[in-house]
Amino acid sequence: MPKLERERMTMETQATMQLRQRRQTATTGWQQKIHAPIYITVGMSTCGIAAGARETLDAVEKELARRGMQAVVTPVGCVGMCSYEPMVELQQAGRPRINYGGVTSRTIREVFAHYFDNGDLRRAVVVGETIPTITEHDDCQLHSLSFVDPDTGDRIAFQAKQERIVLSNCGLINPESIDEYLAVDGYHALERALTEMTPEEVIEEVMASGLR
Repeated sequence: MPKLERERMTMETQATMQLRQRRQTATTGWQQKIHAPIYITVGMSTCGIAAGARETLDAVEKELARRGMQAVVTPVGCVGMCSYEPMVELQQAGRPRINYGGVTSRTIREVFAHYFDNGDLRRAVVVGETIPTITEHDDCQLHSLSFVDPDTGDRIAFQAKQERIVLSNCGLINPESIDEYLAVDGYHALERALTEMTPEEVIEEVMASGLR
């Protein structure tokens, strides 16, 4: 075998091992994070930030401190319902995962009271109960969130006819975290190309995909 070919194979093997090791570590960290006693996400895409999500995120941290509560708080991307921004999702162990829309620094106490204390909700709205789902697509597992009506269990109208593929992770992970992307099967195609396919097969796959 030519020297360059041996070097290429060695580099591919090392890269694959590193990717798999990092994915394993990332998955462990991700599972610990989403199964924290209290897990909170705040929509921090451009539409959310324009609607005041930075102030909402700060208000979430302050309300947690005021209540003496420990929680994992993470920014996430847009779920597509920009008119509901800023959006905040609350999940306490053993309770439904509820997404609220129109959550500002002025309404955060009301939202916390509604979720944690069964209080009234006047100025914000319940977008829906969010249910993590996994679907299979082209040999990949797509992790996403389904929004359902808390009373009926039916998918809300906005999502009823959607099957998210490229945008499946929106609202689920921190878009600035490579580790969270790895934890939900990110770079699966790269790993497959390095471990299961020849260079010719990779080229053929790309050509057949119609990518430009």
